[in-house]
Amino acid sequence: MKVKLKGNVTIYLGEKKVVNKKNNVSVDFARSLAQLVLLGAGATGAYSALFGLPSNIALVLLNNGAIVNTLQMQSLKFNDVNITCGEQIIAQTVPARINDPLNTPPTIYIYGEQTCVQFFFSDATPACYTFTCLKLYTVVNSQLYLEVACVTLSQPLTKTRENILAVTWKEEIVTCAPLASQLQSVTSYCGGDSTCINNAKSLPGMGNASVFNFIWLLLIYPNIRSLTLNTAYPLYNLISKYVKIYDQVGTPPLPQGVICVYFLGDQLNVVSKLPVTQYQAEVQVTSGSVTVELILTGAPTTAYPFILPLVCFCVNANKIIVAMGILLLENSSDAGSGAVSIIVTVPYSSPTLQQLTVNTP
Repeated sequence: MKVKLKGNVTIYLGEKKVVNKKNNVSVDFARSLAQLVLLGAGATGAYSALFGLPSNIALVLLNNGAIVNTLQMQSLKFNDVNITCGEQIIAQTVPARINDPLNTPPTIYIYGEQTCVQFFFSDATPACYTFTCLKLYTVVNSQLYLEVACVTLSQPLTKTRENILAVTWKEEIVTCAPLASQLQSVTSYCGGDSTCINNAKSLPGMGNASVFNFIWLLLIYPNIRSLTLNTAYPLYNLISKYVKIYDQVGTPPLPQGVICVYFLGDQLNVVSKLPVTQYQAEVQVTSGSVTVELILTGAPTTAYPFILPLVCFCVNANKIIVAMGILLLENSSDAGSGAVSIIVTVPYSSPTLQQLTVNTP
């Protein structure tokens, strides 16, 4: 499973476009996304302090490290669509479908989801200042909260009394997931085998949206309730369930991380279930990436080709269960020994052009 994080900033001074540049995702945002997907907001050692539903987005302008102005978001655009990312031949280690006499590895179409938010800022005051860096922050409880991304300019820009400063900042996540949360992709793998298709349709937590996109949206989108007005988005069902619980309880459901892992046979049949009650977690931050590993014991000693991790959002007794996706087990010997791990690596800063990868070694 691969997810790409993208960002772009366009700056106008007066009517002239002066900057059009890609951004760097911050280490705080990369760490929040990786840990919230696997470990949740309440897990020991998780980066839970930076999970909060934003009420606004702020643009901070700096000159050689000193803040010269802060602009509040004035408007935004949102888009969320399912996409086709191509096709992939599943590895030879995966058993072919029962109805395939040639025993050829299955080829599946890779479906995905593209979610985009575009923020608009402007300063029409007579203020004068020079800036060399722009940072995008979420705002929670009227405070700057989570740094999302930043852009460092190749040369300083100066706003004069006569100029209007206008900034458009676009953030995007693209999830392309073979055998993931798109039922189209799963049924494509089944190749018309009715047993396999029925197994796929009965898998828990399956939908047409990615849990990565959902958590990304919760971290970055102000006033999540407004998105329940449009039913056309792939994320609509998750958003509407989330908002319904939020309105009923008065508290937003928190990401709980992976709560259960299903082990699947080659026909996508559930052969075993492993609740996540005890686990080990390792978080590693390097100069260019954040890696979170969830290590589980008690897995079946028989190696099966696929796993299906389930991610939970919960407040009190109210829960939303979402499938991370059907993941190919890369190292079956680990599962055969009773251990399995799920690894999420999120690059940040200069390497963030821009890929998040999920592996299941």
